[in-house]
Amino acid sequence: MTGNGNRSHKSLRQDILRIERIGRVLGFGNWEIDLQSKKVTASDAARAIYGLEGDHWSLATIQGMPLEEYRALLDDALHNLIEHGQPYNVEFKIRRPSDGAIADVQSVAEYDAAAGKVFGVIKDITEQKRAENALRDSEHRYRLIAEKSTDVIWTLSLDGRFTYVSPSVYELRGYTPDEVLRQSIEEAVCPGSLSAVAQGMKLAAAEIMTGDRQGPAPLYEVEQPRKDGTTVWTEVSASLVYDEGRPSHILGVSRDITERKRTEDALREREGKLDAIFRTAPVGIAVAVNRIIKEVNDTICRMAGYTRQELIGQSTRVLYDDVAAYESMGQTIQDELTARGQFTTEINGRRKDGSHFPMILSVTPLDASDPSKGIVFTALDTSESARVEAALRESLSELSATLESTADGILVVGLGRKVQRYSSRFAKMWGIPKQLLEQGDDPELIKFVRGQLIDDQGFVRRIDEILDQPELSSTDSLLLKDGRVFERYSRPLRLEGKIVGRVWSFRDETERKRMELRLVRAAQEWRSTFNAIATPISIQDANFKIVRVNKAFAEALKTTPEALVGKTCYQVSHGSSEPVTGCPHVQTIKKGVPAEVEIHDADKGTYTLVSTYPMFGPSGDVIATVHISQDITERKRMQEKLMVTDRLASVGELAAGIAHEINNPLTGVLGFSELVLSSDIPAGIRQDVQTIHSEARRAAEVVKNLLVFARRHSQVRQNLLVSEVIDKVLALRAYEQKTNNISVTTEYDANLPEIEADYFQLQQVFLNIVINAEFFMAKSHGKGNLLISTNTLPDMGGVRITFSDDGPGIPAETLSKLFDPFFTTKDVGQGTGLGLSISHGIIQGHGGRIWAESELGKGATFFIDLPLFSPASS
Repeated sequence: MTGNGNRSHKSLRQDILRIERIGRVLGFGNWEIDLQSKKVTASDAARAIYGLEGDHWSLATIQGMPLEEYRALLDDALHNLIEHGQPYNVEFKIRRPSDGAIADVQSVAEYDAAAGKVFGVIKDITEQKRAENALRDSEHRYRLIAEKSTDVIWTLSLDGRFTYVSPSVYELRGYTPDEVLRQSIEEAVCPGSLSAVAQGMKLAAAEIMTGDRQGPAPLYEVEQPRKDGTTVWTEVSASLVYDEGRPSHILGVSRDITERKRTEDALREREGKLDAIFRTAPVGIAVAVNRIIKEVNDTICRMAGYTRQELIGQSTRVLYDDVAAYESMGQTIQDELTARGQFTTEINGRRKDGSHFPMILSVTPLDASDPSKGIVFTALDTSESARVEAALRESLSELSATLESTADGILVVGLGRKVQRYSSRFAKMWGIPKQLLEQGDDPELIKFVRGQLIDDQGFVRRIDEILDQPELSSTDSLLLKDGRVFERYSRPLRLEGKIVGRVWSFRDETERKRMELRLVRAAQEWRSTFNAIATPISIQDANFKIVRVNKAFAEALKTTPEALVGKTCYQVSHGSSEPVTGCPHVQTIKKGVPAEVEIHDADKGTYTLVSTYPMFGPSGDVIATVHISQDITERKRMQEKLMVTDRLASVGELAAGIAHEINNPLTGVLGFSELVLSSDIPAGIRQDVQTIHSEARRAAEVVKNLLVFARRHSQVRQNLLVSEVIDKVLALRAYEQKTNNISVTTEYDANLPEIEADYFQLQQVFLNIVINAEFFMAKSHGKGNLLISTNTLPDMGGVRITFSDDGPGIPAETLSKLFDPFFTTKDVGQGTGLGLSISHGIIQGHGGRIWAESELGKGATFFIDLPLFSPASS
């Protein structure tokens, strides 16, 4: 046995050493608890994780290292491992003694019952926990961005199915996210844009196949169908998302560019019109650089008898008779442009066939600051001056109308940075003086407007970038210091396919941006208000799915709003797999009108009123409902109390009426019976008449009690001591108490203050309670003890009177009915059931409170609280 034991111990130590070696590789340590000695030993790695020094420690020391909130959990886990063999695998936090740092750790253990030891391993998972928390935060931020973005954010599985669509798709396309998730790519894109989508999918497939990640995501212009039958243009950017180095899904963003497309179409249309005007203008127009013709229109070709191809590239010398005339006019033009910036004269032009034509020649530099960059000259054939002048006016009017017809500010600049055209809207938007505009110097205009911009350096830098790339089309936003926002669009101006300048368009988007900001603020205010409402509110779509809930709704269900969104209302509220019968949501969705239902929870004893209100979509259909849940339990209780009060009032009115009707005949019975008794009548008849008189007096007493219950008398309030009223009552009942073996003890507060009350009414209340106590004690055991005490109530400013007996007690089901009219537990003829009801009315009339407490078989106690000053009688 000893040899086997030694071998087992040696084998165990070898196993422990192997575990330690493995732990050093995998980053965990091992530990051991000797349950008999309550000592703990640990490997080097475990000591480093725990931050301990030494070779062994007491179990109490180790159990004190976890944070307070984890100690009960660890004690239970160790107990369950030892006593029940349950797995021990716990994550908890410790505070290291070595440096005071808090670390997340995971510990796994097994119990060796034969050795009386617990063996375990421990691992530091602090970094793992931080990574998990960072991942959750990242996912939360991504969800917030997706939910709040005005752009539509979506994800697509690698097999082409939508897996997520942000809520803003409803504003863009009129479909809810759930509806889009059920659409294929072909359904989400107009047929004309499928080729662009196919190109994007082809690039993604190539990236997956080759593993070569592409650069920045390309932009595609895609036309998409809306639910109302219209379409919307979007700019789509999509890229592959990788998870652990492997393609996971496609992430995309769709932005509404409908307005931009309209602007671009308008610019193209205006450009086409300008080009058409240039081509078809009845006045000859040409552009020359260093006196070499670069561009001509059809009119000047007809005037000179050349084709366009023959003129372009030629020297302007071909339009003059000789070199002398050519040189002379060239010098004159140069001098005039230098002096005045323009030149106009009448000359005779030379046609290709050698003939001449009279014309008015007007010359303007492309760049006023540097005429050497080229000139634009117009030639008007004066032989048809009247016709040409009329046509020119019409052409210029059309050009001006084209520029002025748009709400945008338009600026046309030539390649030489010379302003060619501008609209009055442009001048007004920027507040540019007319004389500065007439100079036509684009750099000077930039100097003037940059002072109005918040980022003037970025403004100039972007212009330089655009001018360095003549083919580039550009769109950006400009923020002005006065709070305005301009959208800037720029496209190259082409003439015969060649770029001859640039068209700049400025749109004032201030009001739209302000509206967007107001909408964002309104949405934020709505969300804040929605969550601030204490009444539980939720919104469900037509498919019973919860779209949004406020905090009160989530708190009522002891969960979070995020955990409820997406679930069905019947699943959350009723634990059902299908809509419940009588659901108000169904009625509101079908009929488009509010509905409500009252729900009673018998287990909790609560009542809830659920009301639903319709939410209409753009087409007028009910797309969702608003649910408001109100706890009306207290209202129902108040209604029940009002019903009881109403019944008491009715009984009072009935009692008053009955008493009035009975009083009259009783008066006659009493009067005539007394007359008969006063006369000389036989003894047998006298006894009968006495019985009649006695019963009539008893009936009169009942009537009197009914009148008291109905409060048909006025109170006489006076200052009094309740102890004196009690003593008077006890004096009246002294004989009955003596004959029934009733012992009475009084305990009066020596400092009891006087109260304002009706002496006789309080006497009636105390008498009713004392008589009832006497009756039930005598009936139960032929004797009894009655304790009457008084106390001061400083908090309420009043006094309390207590009557305690040792009678049979009052059953629980009877306590709630004690003060109901005509309710009695006495035998027929022994009570009317009005005493306590009348007492209840008297005490309430004094602004006080009366109630009873009892345990069956242990007597009963009546309590009366009265204020020092009674309220005025009603």
